[in-house]
Amino acid sequence: MNASELNRLPTEELWRIYEALTETLAGRIVAEKRELDAKLELLHQQGATNTAPAKREKRKYPKVLQKYRNPQDPEQTWSGRGKKPLWVARLLKSGAKLDDFIMPQYRKLSRKAAA
Repeated sequence: MNASELNRLPTEELWRIYEALTETLAGRIVAEKRELDAKLELLHQQGATNTAPAKREKRKYPKVLQKYRNPQDPEQTWSGRGKKPLWVARLLKSGAKLDDFIMPQYRKLSRKAAA
């Protein structure tokens, strides 16, 4: 049935077709839902032996050595990665430079890189 044929039908007939269509569609939706539920249950039963989710392996990061040392407390160090520790932020705010806190073994390397 095309649009021009539908336009010629009386309203009561269109309403009857609408109700029949909604009833048919509702039945088909229920039937499809039952099918999908059955398939899901079957998949669930097949996968019951492996119910634990697959564990993702953590990415391996190389160990990072400490590069900066607090001159006021030598126990406090920082690798230069991640968020700046409070002691670094405080000293930088007071006017010091980050190069002032480089450990001696890295101080030579930073001078060669600058040259």
